[in-house]
Amino acid sequence: MKVALTCPATIFPAEYGGSEKTVGYRAMELDKMGHEVHLYSAGPYKPANGKLIIWSGNVGDVHTGEYDIIDNNCQSEFSCHNQINTVQGPFYPKRNVVCISHSQAKGMGFHPNCRVIHYGTDINYFTPLFEKEDWFLFFSRIVHGKGVHIAVELAKLIGFKLKIVGEDQKYVDVTYVEHIKNTCKTLPNVEYVGTVSNEKALSYLQHAKALLFPQFWGEAFGLVMIEALACGTPVIAGGSNGAPPEVIENGKTGFLCNDFADYIKAVKSIDQINPKVCREEAVKRWSARRMAEDYLKLYDAVIRGESW
Repeated sequence: MKVALTCPATIFPAEYGGSEKTVGYRAMELDKMGHEVHLYSAGPYKPANGKLIIWSGNVGDVHTGEYDIIDNNCQSEFSCHNQINTVQGPFYPKRNVVCISHSQAKGMGFHPNCRVIHYGTDINYFTPLFEKEDWFLFFSRIVHGKGVHIAVELAKLIGFKLKIVGEDQKYVDVTYVEHIKNTCKTLPNVEYVGTVSNEKALSYLQHAKALLFPQFWGEAFGLVMIEALACGTPVIAGGSNGAPPEVIENGKTGFLCNDFADYIKAVKSIDQINPKVCREEAVKRWSARRMAEDYLKLYDAVIRGESW
């Protein structure tokens, strides 16, 4: 099958890009499965594993008639029928909509007239360590809705060691970032790290006792959760809205929390979660191969003339 994959940004930026990563993973897996993949993005794809995918130019260079399917991840549709449109942001396509979680589908009004394919990750890159160090990790963009202040308050109250890692330069409120940095300076058990490379990110995810993901803004997915699970690291996540209840099995791969008291209980109970089970679930449910296979089913459906 000849596939055009579109993405508005460069695939696998050095320090940022969750949705871009998943497009790269999809390209990598489709290529491994023998399909001809052409990438249209802001720059070439440089995978951690696998060979270089054909970079055919920017999104505006796509000639739709040359491909069996257009796998579109940009915020504008093509004028053809052989396309699917994955919603990676504030994008409201009119046909063949793919959402990245059921929560996103309902929240943006696409349910039930859409398909849902959850993200997958490179489980051969995010490898596990089962002997954990005695500290917790917050790893996400440093914005209010991701709940980094909740993680800091938990560390302040309970006294556990916390490392804060994440993008703090792009797409952030500088005032909020500075508030978090200044608060961390007053807490000897909290280390503010900030932006790191992909290689250092892997090490943090592998060694942490657990990932704190106290989002409350209705996260569309949260790729870092499945990266953590692949590393054998349990996840303590905000479960009152967003995608975490679709990803984390409460009491098995982590804990879902609805209020601050839940977070306190979860932190104190984290040793009940088996890192090996986290890894097993990641391999079973959250691989890039599973994601690519799910997309292939939709490709075949569209090529057969189906639409939704």
